[in-house]
Amino acid sequence: MIQDRNIDWRMRSIFLYAADLLGMLEEDSTSKLRTGLGTGAPVLAQINSKLSWSGIQIDAAGADGVGDEIQFWMPLPADMDTNHPLYMRVHWTSGSSTTSDDVDFTSAYRVINRHDDALDDAATAFSTDVPSDIVVGQWKYQVTGWGEIAGGIFAEGDAVAFEIRAATVDVDMTNEKLFVLGVEFAYTPNMTRCGGRSAEAGQLGA
Repeated sequence: MIQDRNIDWRMRSIFLYAADLLGMLEEDSTSKLRTGLGTGAPVLAQINSKLSWSGIQIDAAGADGVGDEIQFWMPLPADMDTNHPLYMRVHWTSGSSTTSDDVDFTSAYRVINRHDDALDDAATAFSTDVPSDIVVGQWKYQVTGWGEIAGGIFAEGDAVAFEIRAATVDVDMTNEKLFVLGVEFAYTPNMTRCGGRSAEAGQLGA
């Protein structure tokens, strides 16, 4: 009998563009759409004058130490093997040209069980947070390492609320714009009616 435990499945990925993360709340002072709450209420905006596409402009932690929050949700993939971890990484860019600048995206999640849990903001830290990243150049396309939510936390049919914020950035990035271009998830599929061991983090792409 063919079972998932006997097959080393290649991991699948989902990419959500910046526009997919919109909270769809109009900011009071502008006509831009907000993507969450926080010290500056991040908005979907044009990245720079050379680009005709946009990202989520996000500011680092202010005096309250909170920082702009990107808040969004999604249903779990229908074919996800929930015995295995869910991974997430952030695609981003910035106006900084200082290659020693450090950016730290802190993330949280909340499990929402179908027909059971009330909708609420993310509040639980990842099992392994998204690694900090270092600027490689001004307006360069950058991708963080993978953060992880451990396996066995979700159940089939669950949805998940997420929060992403720039917890810390270097002081010399204070006046530089920082944009989230999108978020990528990776997971192990469950392709048969029998679960079991399958692909793990070692197969994640760089």
